[in-house]
Amino acid sequence: GLSKSHLKAFCWYSKAYEVEVPTIHAIYALARCHRQGLGICKDFTTARILFQQAARLQHPKAQTELGTMMMLGEGGPRDLDQALWLWEQASDAGVRQAISNLALYDNTLTG
Repeated sequence: GLSKSHLKAFCWYSKAYEVEVPTIHAIYALARCHRQGLGICKDFTTARILFQQAARLQHPKAQTELGTMMMLGEGGPRDLDQALWLWEQASDAGVRQAISNLALYDNTLTG
């Protein structure tokens, strides 16, 4: 089931998102809640939309998560080129997971 702390966090992130101009952190946090099912049932479509909003605002971790969703086809069609571009953007900002994703992808190409 859903933990009370995750539900409470989801409620706060939702309130933060509903303000006139939500913070980039609120958008990213709410997206993670939807993708991971924290405080709410998993919803990849909503998560992808929210990660896209945060990624457009140059949030590196959102770029990483969105790239992964695009690579896996979660919440929308697979888009390898866009996934790689997003991971490159995030890796330039120093996000270890994005760097690891690029290395793993490169390793699958080179054997």
